[in-house]
Amino acid sequence: MPLQNSPESALFPRINIIAPGGKCQKSDISNGLEFLSTWGQTPTVPRGLLKEHPLYASPDSIRSKHLETALLENNSLDILWALRGGSGTSRLLDLLNNTPKTMPVSEKTIIGFSDITALLIYTNQIWGWKPIHGPTLNCLVKGTLSKKSTEKIKELVTTGTTSIFSPLKKVNEKLTGDILAPLTGGNLSLIQRSIGTPWQLNTKDKIVFFEDINEPPYRIAEILDHLLHAKILQNAKAVIFGDFSQKMMTSNKIDLMNFIIKDFSEHLQKPVFAGLPIGHFKENYPLQMGQKCYIQKHNNQIIFQQKLVLPHSF
Repeated sequence: MPLQNSPESALFPRINIIAPGGKCQKSDISNGLEFLSTWGQTPTVPRGLLKEHPLYASPDSIRSKHLETALLENNSLDILWALRGGSGTSRLLDLLNNTPKTMPVSEKTIIGFSDITALLIYTNQIWGWKPIHGPTLNCLVKGTLSKKSTEKIKELVTTGTTSIFSPLKKVNEKLTGDILAPLTGGNLSLIQRSIGTPWQLNTKDKIVFFEDINEPPYRIAEILDHLLHAKILQNAKAVIFGDFSQKMMTSNKIDLMNFIIKDFSEHLQKPVFAGLPIGHFKENYPLQMGQKCYIQKHNNQIIFQQKLVLPHSF
């Protein structure tokens, strides 16, 4: 159970660990609990969260039951933190979409990225929640995140707010003035797979961000072409690219990715930027879906700015 006896615990949210996606080990849970204890947290872990399965953290029926309970029950847990990404989260959304409980009693804050993008988009667009696109628990445990990325998610979780202020690289010349709009986006591959579903990404009057990992450049080009052809981005305010690295990222692949993003920006009649510090490697700042953010000129730079605020009073 969350900390109850220390006066300091009133400053912290209450965390429940979820595993709607890829295969995990029990050590992932124990390591995650040990890590969060250094932040003064004692998260809850549902009984039977992990069960043997060749692809996912557990069979669909178990993952969907745990997820539905975490999302819909009126309990005292504020944050639902994904153990890892991987794959499998989107398989649960049909089950969630058909649940007889159409609206949760209390809003939760979901933290995750990559495969968890599907759940972030669903809860933001269907329920109006403002989830956090940020590092999964296993990313923090690995210790590969930058000091700044770790500090930002810790500040958000332990104080309920943080601010992101980051320079962007201008890719095209279509910025005519400062932009203020809600933020949406996530993993590019997951966003493509949302097309035609009830949780297809809605970009109208929004700033949209993308990241991905280990996708060859030609696949990124194909996905971006698909988004253009399907007119997914025609009513967006702007598009920002985060990290698209691969484990073996050569200079040729970097040059090719830069060309692909530039080519995309010339076909989209919207401002396009790169350099947002999010992704699967060193930098992964938290961002809040549905929360307004700014793109503005500041001292001859283009700056992205967002104040993240959790809905809970700690």
